[in-house]
Amino acid sequence: MKFIQASALALGFTTAVVAYSFSDITTPSPARISSSIETNTDLTVDEESRIMGGMEARIADYSYVAGMRLDYADTYASCGGTLIHPQYVVTAAHCVEPTLNETYVSLGSEYRSGSSSDETEAEHIRVVEKFRHPLFNMSSVLYDVGLFKLETPSTQQPAKLCAADGSENEPGTMATVLGWGLLGNDTSVGESLQAVEIEIISDAKCEELMGDGSTIDDSQMCAGYGEGKDSCEGDSGGPLVVNGTLVGIVSTGPAECGAYPGIYTRVSHVLDYIEDILNGGSTGNVTGMTEDDYDLVFSLWSTSSATGLIEGL
Repeated sequence: MKFIQASALALGFTTAVVAYSFSDITTPSPARISSSIETNTDLTVDEESRIMGGMEARIADYSYVAGMRLDYADTYASCGGTLIHPQYVVTAAHCVEPTLNETYVSLGSEYRSGSSSDETEAEHIRVVEKFRHPLFNMSSVLYDVGLFKLETPSTQQPAKLCAADGSENEPGTMATVLGWGLLGNDTSVGESLQAVEIEIISDAKCEELMGDGSTIDDSQMCAGYGEGKDSCEGDSGGPLVVNGTLVGIVSTGPAECGAYPGIYTRVSHVLDYIEDILNGGSTGNVTGMTEDDYDLVFSLWSTSSATGLIEGL
């Protein structure tokens, strides 16, 4: 089975790892997803960006859904995100592009273009700080969570964060995933926000459906049975919600959208990191990093002690 890494931005630089201060986090085990996962894709941004098997959704019902734009004038959202605080949006780490000077987040729009509707006035807010989980691994897509701090608070209603015990994302729970893009494989781009309801499944069931000896890491979760309803790589960073509570972040999925379960970052597993940033922490701040900075930090990470902690960077 062929899997491809979820990356609407086609990021080509080394993963950044910066100072980490949480005592309960250790270096992750080697990638547990099948070695058949590839780190690149030949799809264009438009081809990658999709929700499959869903229907149009009203932004008034999902006010927290955000679109990331590489500059104010962008005509489409290249990644999704979720407003979790008036001034913070959570997304996938692989959607966080440190080297770009200008990044904007659109809120309050159900359109891919970010325009206002009859019901809501769209906001386009500049990002002033960018964060990546320090254990994020680009090649295996583990700990795939990042945050944007907005220049000014949004007026939209944020989503709730799930409980740390994972009680809201038990297997069998129905969840909703949202995003913009293609309405299926080899179809046209959808201009309006799409939503599809899928079932959260156990790690064991996910591994069985994926085959090839694939395994799911503790920082990941799966949803969908590969029955034509799915998120896919271009919906990266978008929300998987249960009754308005954020339980997952779109991370990766199969090369053929809807053929196998989608893989999401398990929010309950990275909740301590998210809450630390919301409380003013600076761990994983990659704002304004150059590719040389990335190379240096990655080199320090790879030669550090077994705990994987780099202090003081």
